[in-house]
Amino acid sequence: MRDDNEISKYGTAALNVTGSYFSEFEIDGKPHYEDWVCRELAERIQNRREFTIKTHKALFNSRVRAKVKIAVSNEQFTGTINALSFRYKRDAAFIASFRITEEKSGEI
Repeated sequence: MRDDNEISKYGTAALNVTGSYFSEFEIDGKPHYEDWVCRELAERIQNRREFTIKTHKALFNSRVRAKVKIAVSNEQFTGTINALSFRYKRDAAFIASFRITEEKSGEI
């Protein structure tokens, strides 16, 4: 699959995915691999920002794929937590880190 407008703007970045998990069945009239490529392109051509937010608050009820609203400086955005980590150090404060991908306004 090609998106010539995006290729002329940004060039190409090959994603080599080979595997035996592609089925020979059709999905909505298209071969499985073609359906997969269409869905991958739709996801990957989105221009979304990604943030890493660190806090000393113990937000233990947070989880991956949770929807969040964040206010940073004088900007507010909504997003999804894609990764999180809780770190303890003997001589330092507790740190919770969240990697958040911005959602477009109509997605939540």
